[in-house]
Amino acid sequence: MKGQTMRRKTSKTGKAKGMPKVAGETKAGIIKSFSKTICRNLGHYVYRLVDPRNDETFYVGKGQGNRLFQHARGARKSTRDEDEFDLKSDIIRDIQEAGLSVIPIIHRHGLDNDTALEVEAALIDAYPDLANVQAGRGSSARGCKTVGQVKTLYDASVANFKNIRAVIIKIRQEFIDARGSVYNAVRYAWRINMERARGLPVVASVGGIIQDVFTDVEWRASAKYPGRYEFTAKKSLLPEHTALVGCRLPERFCKKGDANPIRYT
Repeated sequence: MKGQTMRRKTSKTGKAKGMPKVAGETKAGIIKSFSKTICRNLGHYVYRLVDPRNDETFYVGKGQGNRLFQHARGARKSTRDEDEFDLKSDIIRDIQEAGLSVIPIIHRHGLDNDTALEVEAALIDAYPDLANVQAGRGSSARGCKTVGQVKTLYDASVANFKNIRAVIIKIRQEFIDARGSVYNAVRYAWRINMERARGLPVVASVGGIIQDVFTDVEWRASAKYPGRYEFTAKKSLLPEHTALVGCRLPERFCKKGDANPIRYT
């Protein structure tokens, strides 16, 4: 994910503080999988992947069985060109090319699926500059916010999409900070249903609040990121669109458990 995607910055909060010291996990004897007995006892769990070069957490995930070991195997099988949009794999390959191994840390285990999703989302919010492409469950509506953002969210009027057909794309503030504007943050690169999206305006939202609306949207397949699409557009000045800016997304577009950043009105 070169050039257009966020790169991690050195951050104190990204450090793996309190990371357990595990005896025997040297290069010669690193654990690469769990037995069936261990997998049964783990149940659903939430994990972090830590970069041994700087002790920073670069990815948070949830899973069962040997899920946390699959990332390293997947990075070895793919190339940078094949997986260019996946910063996580990029980082793993850099670690492997340095002769080191990713450090997986299980943060919580023995969870049910719903609880694991909530823990995962909270951890994604807690560690900045992660390689996660998607935010955690409920992060848009219920994720990490300042008290001012909470006040804005719940004081804001609910957006009225009656008679307005649009594509809603939920983005993160980090994307805006990295790319310099809401437009550059929202315009690429997405896995999207082109049959539904074509011809519709795009509504960009952050943390459940609508930031901008774009019209004259022209989608095209991304040349850099296979299977994804990007668009060019202009800021909408239509009254029905400008009236949406600053409003809160209706609850039906912020359903609990929905991590998909794309919704359709």
